[in-house]
Amino acid sequence: MPEGVTLGDPLDPATTLGPLSSKGALDRLGKQVDAAVAHGATLMFGGRASDRQGYFYEPTMLTGITRDNPAFYQELFGLVAQIRERKEQG
Repeated sequence: MPEGVTLGDPLDPATTLGPLSSKGALDRLGKQVDAAVAHGATLMFGGRASDRQGYFYEPTMLTGITRDNPAFYQELFGLVAQIRERKEQG
C-alpha cells in the first residue's frame, strides 16, 4: 500500500481512502484490473481487495495499457491509475 494512505470510514478525518459502494463494485473492479493485467498491463502496486473488513480495494497503478486492452476503454470505479502506452505509427 502506498505510504500515507489510510483506509477507513469516510467520515473519519484521518481516512484518506474510503470503501467502494458494494461487494458487486469491489468484485467488478477486481475483475477489471485482472483483465487489464491478463491483456498485457503491468501491475505496479495494489491490484487486490484489502484484507480489512468492508469493500476496500487497495490503491492500484497499471502501466503499459494499449488500445487492445479492455481497460483502455473502460471506466474503473476505484482508485486505479492507468498509464496508457501510445504506439507510434510508422
